[in-house]
Formats: sequence, C-alpha cells, structure tokens
Amino acid sequence: MHPRSRSLLAALPLALLAVCALNAQVVIVPATPQVGTSQPAPIEPPIAKPTSKPCSVTLLSEQAFADFSNKPLSYTPACAGPWAKVVFSADFSVTAGRQFDRTAKFFLGGASIYFGTTAEPRSTLSPSWHVERDLTDLSALFQTAQTGQAILGNFVGVSGGVTYNGIIYANARLDFYPADASNPAPAVPTAVLAFPTNDTTRVSTTTDKSTGTFTFPRNLERVYLDVISQSQSADEFWYTCVRRMSPAICKTAATPPSARPKSRSTASPPASLPSFPGSTPVASTPTFGNLSPASRPST
Repeated sequence: MHPRSRSLLAALPLALLAVCALNAQVVIVPATPQVGTSQPAPIEPPIAKPTSKPCSVTLLSEQAFADFSNKPLSYTPACAGPWAKVVFSADFSVTAGRQFDRTAKFFLGGASIYFGTTAEPRSTLSPSWHVERDLTDLSALFQTAQTGQAILGNFVGVSGGVTYNGIIYANARLDFYPADASNPAPAVPTAVLAFPTNDTTRVSTTTDKSTGTFTFPRNLERVYLDVISQSQSADEFWYTCVRRMSPAICKTAATPPSARPKSRSTASPPASLPSFPGSTPVASTPTFGNLSPASRPST
C-alpha cells in the first residue's frame, strides 16, 4: 500500500472521533455548583449513594426534544441484584436562544421514574443541569423488561412572530448499586402496580379522575400510593403567593388556609404544598401501589 494511503487510513479514526465529539450536545456539569456562573444550581441535597460500584443501563443518549412527539424508552435487565439502591440519573442541556420552560415526564412500565421541568435559556446562555431520583422502591419493576416513554414537548419554530429556537437534549440512565456486606439491600415493595398509560392525567375539575383496576394478593400487608402533582396556569408561580404583594397570582389569598385543599407529593415540589382552586394542575396518574413488608414504617 502506498505510504500516503496508510497515513490517510490512520487519520480516519481520529476524524470520526472528532465528529462524534462535535455532535455531543449534552454538557455534563460539575458535581459542585460553580460560583459566579448563570448555570442552574440544585437546591436539593444529592442522593446518598452506596460505596459499591454501580451497574448502569442507558435509557437515552443525546436525545433531542424539538417537537411534541414522545420518545420511546426501553429497559432490559442487565444488572444482577439484589440492589442496595437504584438511582435515576439524567443530564439536560438547552441550546442558547429563546425557549419556555418545559415539563419533563419519564415513565417505565406505567410508573413515573422522573417528573420535573427544564430551565429557560438566554440568547448567550445554554443552561445545563443534572437531576437524580431514588427509585429503590421501584426495584420490583426492574426485575423484568419494561417499555415506556419520555414526554418532553418542546416547540421549535416561529409563533406570533417570535422565534423559539432552544432545543433540549438529554442523557438518562439507571444506576444499580449492588448490595454487599457494607451496603445491605433495604426492604422494598414486592410488587409495583402502575397505570398502563405511561402518561399523566389532567385534573381540572372536582369530577376529573384517573381510574384503574388492580388485583391484590390475599396476603397483602401494606399499600402505598405515589402521587406527583404539578401546578399550572396562575398556580405555576405558587411561591410568589404573598398576601397583598401578588394579587394577580395569589387569587385566593383571602381564602382561609383551612379551606384550601392540600396535595401530598413524593417528588418536587415538596410534600404538603397548597393547591389552590381555580387552576389547571396536571397530576400524574397514581404511579404505583406498593406491596410492602411490614418492616416498612407506615405514613
């Protein structure tokens, strides 16, 4: 072979690697927030992880969200149990430009494995952030293959003469930490029963409902219902609801707290936050009914 041909062939793998690197859109942020930047910073403490080396299963890799089509998720068991902890881990980036914050909903086997919102970019800022969720209680779900979907609708185009060009990219995986002498496996529910829709249910009136039929074993000891709610419309900025300061948002400031319905949540926003009437919240379907050992404390 001609020497020049060999040099061209030798350079080809390097060129391919360079193209792959340039195509990467998700920026992995440092574990510790960087002071002086405009990047999002987590407000929740990181999930405490076992010391054992995790086995990971990828759910999404450099997935672009630039429309309202749901992205399929597929899970095949690849990590031997028992597990000391199961953690959902994801990294998001939004390209610089104009874009609204968007709701992100990830489901597997009908169960919610992540529920959150995205950051808004600026013309010169491409925000990136990392999220985690402890899914150890869903360990029974991961014993078998599951399908689901990532729902993250995002409009890219021109609307009302305004250009929205921020594209959202995401990586997502499940980290399985094997149990050992130093990291024992916790008591977890023996079954996960989820609605098959792999989506949320809109609750706008007192008559709206999400129903399902489940068959429980006769030796049932305990059941837990996981419900995740999200504020919408005027309730979206509930944290600005201060008496006499934000009447446009806090429409029910005069309503006594005892008259306001409460909603319990097992994910962000925190539990027991008020949900005000007259809004259009989006509440997830009850994601799972847990059959749990008696050793688990009741709530």
